[in-house]
Amino acid sequence: LADSFATRFQSSNVQEDIETSITLYLQAIEITPEGHPELQGILLDLGRSLKQLYDTNRSPATLDEAIQSFLAVTMKPLGHISTRLEAALEYVSLTHEHGNRELMLHAHSRILDIIPEVVWLGYGMDRRFDITSHLGKLVNFAVSAAISAGAFSQAVEWLEAGRSLVWSQVVSLRAPLEELEEAHPDFASSLREIQVQLQQSWHATPYRSPHEEYTDDVLVKDSNAGATRHRKLVAEYERLVTRIRDCTGFETFLRPKKFDTLI
Repeated sequence: LADSFATRFQSSNVQEDIETSITLYLQAIEITPEGHPELQGILLDLGRSLKQLYDTNRSPATLDEAIQSFLAVTMKPLGHISTRLEAALEYVSLTHEHGNRELMLHAHSRILDIIPEVVWLGYGMDRRFDITSHLGKLVNFAVSAAISAGAFSQAVEWLEAGRSLVWSQVVSLRAPLEELEEAHPDFASSLREIQVQLQQSWHATPYRSPHEEYTDDVLVKDSNAGATRHRKLVAEYERLVTRIRDCTGFETFLRPKKFDTLI
């Protein structure tokens, strides 16, 4: 229903329509359990509706709410990687509108943190090259923002992160998972297995409308079981990545290298 009002606003341009969609998205978020695989998507849609409302009313409060909504998506543990990246791009766009340099740099950092997961986890070579072809613009934008803000060390870190990802694809260097497999094969095997299960969990746990969840006990049980399994997988993934980053040489696994390691 929220989607319908948001879609109608595109043609009606009636502010009440977009405000109604925001109210409905907020209600959906309230009844959706933390860790549910569809929560990110609802937050992303909420952010988009808030952005549309801001384009209409130009209220700083609305802009702040939209920024917080997109930020919330990027901070959700794992979930669907493409959704997190999409929200991060929206987050960057709005922080440039906001004009707060610190907020702007944080938004770019979210993109640079997410990109390694997008490039290396769960995709074949064709998909990796497609992603990498767009990587340069995102990195250049982030580096430019860091330089403009006087954060030169940050600019160097991001430039190196982008260079490493692009060239590792071009010359077919080993992926972080391959390096992990050589040093810690058990961790690498477990990480691949969890990633596959998370992708299957995402597609196998459709979002139920509030009406369905409260009127059909079978749907409630199916939805809750799927969401519970997804949350367990996310928690297991986070624990495993933390253990990997505790290993010597893997402190920045799937993260950009810090400035002091580059000089």
